[in-house]
Amino acid sequence: MKKLFFLLLICFGAFSNELDDLIVRGMDFEFYFDYLNVPNDFKNNLDLIFNIKENDSKISPFFRLGTDYSKMFLFGSGLAYDFRQFFSKAFYEIRIPFIFNSKNIEHIGNLEFGYNFNYLRLESRFRSGLINHLIKETEDSVGRSYYNTLTLENTIAILLPVYYSEFQRADIRASFLYQYLLDNNEQFYRVHWNLKYLVSISFGELGFKADLGMAGAFRKFTIFETGFDYNALNFYALTIPKVDQDSIYFNFISNFGLEYRLFFLEALKNVASDLFLVLSSDIGYGMKEEYYLDKGKFLYIVGFGMGYKLFKDVPFVFKVGINQDKKLLFGFLLSSIIFE
Repeated sequence: MKKLFFLLLICFGAFSNELDDLIVRGMDFEFYFDYLNVPNDFKNNLDLIFNIKENDSKISPFFRLGTDYSKMFLFGSGLAYDFRQFFSKAFYEIRIPFIFNSKNIEHIGNLEFGYNFNYLRLESRFRSGLINHLIKETEDSVGRSYYNTLTLENTIAILLPVYYSEFQRADIRASFLYQYLLDNNEQFYRVHWNLKYLVSISFGELGFKADLGMAGAFRKFTIFETGFDYNALNFYALTIPKVDQDSIYFNFISNFGLEYRLFFLEALKNVASDLFLVLSSDIGYGMKEEYYLDKGKFLYIVGFGMGYKLFKDVPFVFKVGINQDKKLLFGFLLSSIIFE
């Protein structure tokens, strides 16, 4: 076994000499977060990446695991390629419901690419495959049901870093999503604008965020739910299924949130220093398809919990909250105020 190991090292060394400045960085971890996506899911992926770097370019085979707000296991594999400021990623993804219903298994092909300018990032993502779509509840329906069909999707996003320093961060992100269902010629859209700000203070961090979103169908009448789920906007489930609860969807939504993180063990200056207590409050207003202010609904979520800042940058939290309907929310989640 040792001889085989050293033989592999010799072969790999010869291979690296052929490719000039080849550098193998080994295994990396990358957290990817994408929310306000049709059909109302927040995805969290943990990517295991094998980075191979040559001069200004980098090729990265990766494997993906994760969950989302729609109670799905995520499995994926693909290849990422970066050249200077250009980045791209192509991968295949399987999404399996927690209840293991074979009718709702999603098979999706993904192609992402973009470019980092000095103070701006542009990105585009194409998705195609069998994707679930939430069907609207009716008086005769019992519970929520999904329709799994061949879907084409394109998302265009702009990320503008407003201010980045050691103690403060702020950015603005705007995105437009278009979705086309081939079976019945349905077309959906979703526009989202988000502002985040985070400042470091003594033994803690204080964050603020604002969201504006509009969603709907190009056809006047549709059987599918196209709106935003306010719970999904502010309370992301990650590794455990969220507790069953009623969800109300809105075609227009506004939201303002505050979050305070107290690093109560920061004085220890060790691994435990990244533990923190968290208190959050979100207030918003949602409107249905009619867009009448008097028919909208006042929304809020107040939550508290404990978390850990992984790699000093990724805040994981176990949090308990209560919403405007006096219903409890539970989740092991990522903070909604996080920077890419």
